[in-house]
Amino acid sequence: IGILLLFATLGRLVWRLFQPTPRLEGRRLEVIAAHLGHIGLYAVVLLVMVSGYLISTANGRGVSVFGWFEVPALLQNFPNQASLAGDVHWYSALTLMLLAAGHTLAALKHHWFDRNKTLVRMMNPAHAQRSARGVN
Repeated sequence: IGILLLFATLGRLVWRLFQPTPRLEGRRLEVIAAHLGHIGLYAVVLLVMVSGYLISTANGRGVSVFGWFEVPALLQNFPNQASLAGDVHWYSALTLMLLAAGHTLAALKHHWFDRNKTLVRMMNPAHAQRSARGVN
């Protein structure tokens, strides 16, 4: 499942390069925090998946994805690879949970306290697309 999620995440990153994103609302500091938060979320998601891959391939064997195909072990035989990658995987997963909770709280804050359309835009892709084009 992790390999499929990695491919989906990489596809999402490529998609974001070519698709307009909605304008961020809020004060300058909030916009900067949102931008850095999104970069952080993507970075930690990738770190969780790559470290999981390194755990799975530490023995030199590739990762079979439901018998459909195999992802070869590109990096292997590093000293303590499985345990080091396991530590990175564990702590990055905890960090991801904290960032996701912070993201959720920020969205709820925007919705309930600031009364802006951030949460609506997150939940409604059509609204987000109109917002990205400047139509609202």
